[in-house]
Amino acid sequence: MSIHDIELTEENRLEIEEKDHTFVEFEYLATSHQPEVRELVAKNEYLPNKYALMMAEDEIVQVRTALAGNPKLSPEVIAILSKDKKIPVLKAVAQQISLEPSLIHEFAHHRSHPIRDAVSTNKSLPIDLLKLLSRDSQWGVRRSVATNPNVTTEILNPLVESGMHEELSAIAKNGAVQKEILQKLYERIVDSKDIALRGILEDIICHPNFPESFARDLYENLRTEGERRQANEDADGQWVREIERKSVASRQDLSANFVERLRQDPDYNVRATLAANPSIPDDILAQLALDEDKSVRTAVHKNQKASAETKATALLLGIDSSEDDN
Repeated sequence: MSIHDIELTEENRLEIEEKDHTFVEFEYLATSHQPEVRELVAKNEYLPNKYALMMAEDEIVQVRTALAGNPKLSPEVIAILSKDKKIPVLKAVAQQISLEPSLIHEFAHHRSHPIRDAVSTNKSLPIDLLKLLSRDSQWGVRRSVATNPNVTTEILNPLVESGMHEELSAIAKNGAVQKEILQKLYERIVDSKDIALRGILEDIICHPNFPESFARDLYENLRTEGERRQANEDADGQWVREIERKSVASRQDLSANFVERLRQDPDYNVRATLAANPSIPDDILAQLALDEDKSVRTAVHKNQKASAETKATALLLGIDSSEDDN
């Protein structure tokens, strides 16, 4: 075993973990007496199989866990790690996309729910097992199913109808979810009086598959509702609606007509969010640079997509003092 200490800095940590070392260097690192060094090199995708096999039997669980997360392991090493007695190691193995079908099946039926949770995110998980795990007794497992990019509309429908907040939030954050599911999720949440549940609307509104027509309807309804209830609404309700309207303004695929509508929003928070949106064309940013509110002009000045001329206009009219040197 290598007995000399390696002083670990941010730079050489990255080198140990990522560099294609020589065979001799890998031997030195893999046999280091420092567990932290072995843990770092265990993550290295260039790690020779000889040392991966040796490290699969390492006495330190953190080393074996790090190795189990290495995406370039041979079937032989994965087979050894899949028989480990420690949950962290098995969780990492369960997420290996190169798992044999028999191992995927074993993990999907594992008695320990953290293992089922981990395998539920695996892109290699077949539809029949995704469907099985979507009905798991543990909500954490069902939430993980909702994050899987291969999950189908058929699997998600029951979760949308009766899922807990965590499951619904996971669905809204899954970039692969289709608009039909997003629309159903939107319809379930939009009239909810549960503040936490309505918070999920932010992810739905900004989802690339959520139709702009729905976002536009939500925006108009929120404006009308706000005007009607402005006098007697509680602070939580005002805050939630502001978040939702700002979310509409942060969408990346806004049509020209809708952008113009948002540019004229009476709420400076919405205009500032629009001004910070990197997808907004410079001609609109130039108009926002003339906004009466300093926070809007500041957002324009910070927007990397704004032209030098537009930034100069915002700066000339005044921005927050903390941004003057940027």
